[in-house]
Amino acid sequence: MEELNVVIIGLGSMGKRRARIVRRLYPGFHVAGIDIQEERRKTFAEEFSVPVFASLADALAKIPLDASIISTSPLSHGDIAHECLSAGLHVFTELNLQPYRYEENMQLAQSKNLRLFLSSTFLYRKEIQYTIRKAVMTEYPLSYLYHVGQYLPDWHPWEDYRNYFVAKRESNACRELFAIELPWLTSAFGAIEEVHVVSSKMTQLELPYHDNYMVTIHHQGGCKGVLTVDVVSREAVRDLCVYGENLFIQWDGTPAGLKEKNLDTKDLVSVELYGSEAVRHDDNYSRNVIENAYENEIEAYVACITRDEKPVYGYKEDLKILSWIDEIEGIK
Repeated sequence: MEELNVVIIGLGSMGKRRARIVRRLYPGFHVAGIDIQEERRKTFAEEFSVPVFASLADALAKIPLDASIISTSPLSHGDIAHECLSAGLHVFTELNLQPYRYEENMQLAQSKNLRLFLSSTFLYRKEIQYTIRKAVMTEYPLSYLYHVGQYLPDWHPWEDYRNYFVAKRESNACRELFAIELPWLTSAFGAIEEVHVVSSKMTQLELPYHDNYMVTIHHQGGCKGVLTVDVVSREAVRDLCVYGENLFIQWDGTPAGLKEKNLDTKDLVSVELYGSEAVRHDDNYSRNVIENAYENEIEAYVACITRDEKPVYGYKEDLKILSWIDEIEGIK
């Protein structure tokens, strides 16, 4: 594989995660880092022994660059992506949560023959891929019950929740959870046709938004589900049940927690998906967060650049998802 010069923009926990993955998967790639905070630059340079810069302009003046991975706070992605594309770099961004500069950046990427890749990590998770395949293959309508929750101060225990992007209404924590889950739910059960929402503020957390949602979702084609999202649950949970006349699946969010009903034997059987593949986990995160899916989507980004492979999810699809999240949140 050709060597790439990759710059990580935003050197917090997610930027470091992306850097570790690039180093592990592609030891021949040249990595650099960008962050406006001097302390983050120093820490990143010490951990990875790579050049670091305060801005993209500084980096471009010193080193060649081919591709970027943008891991800053979501509301900054649009401008940074535009700067990278204008400089001739391929772009990977984490979840954006707002469609700021979407159309402009899509047009710019196309005009420059550059790749504009949007993270959707769960579409690269084996348990989700298995569930999607089973759901798509089932000819009768399905229903699902799905609860995703974790107490917000536990998301990043190393920093105050009021000091990063989840404290803002425009990039709030529940919005991020919807942006993670809805892409795969629509892939499995069909495009959204209608939603019914009940939400409120349950906690004493200093948040300018509702901290829990119960959403009934009607999908085109007859599938339906109840999605519960919250930042209230003191135990990190991801509990899924998919059921229909010919399918029953349960998942607790962990690599060993996927089960399917064998309709012949009537047994609820564990589904083994990883085989000899090592399951990697970062102790900074809850037990249902593993590194493998993050690796898989970085591989997809590189394949998109080097082999012109099409991403499984992109900005056009995300425009629809973000519009539905606006409706769920009551944004007109």
